[in-house]
Amino acid sequence: GPMHFYLDLTVEALMSREVISANGDQDIAELVGLLSDEGRHHLPVVDAQNQVIGMLTQSDVLGVLFKLQSQ
Repeated sequence: GPMHFYLDLTVEALMSREVISANGDQDIAELVGLLSDEGRHHLPVVDAQNQVIGMLTQSDVLGVLFKLQSQ
């Protein structure tokens, strides 16, 4: 059935090929636009050698903005 098709899919078949990343030293304000464009919810964060060092989520950014607003 249809479920069998999904079980045979690989991560590579589903993943986005155009990866947009952030640098660890970028300002959050620069990244809000990247997260809101095209329905992105996550951005990999890379170091100077382009190695992934973490992940930034919309929830991370919204949490910081909420805390700043309530101060």
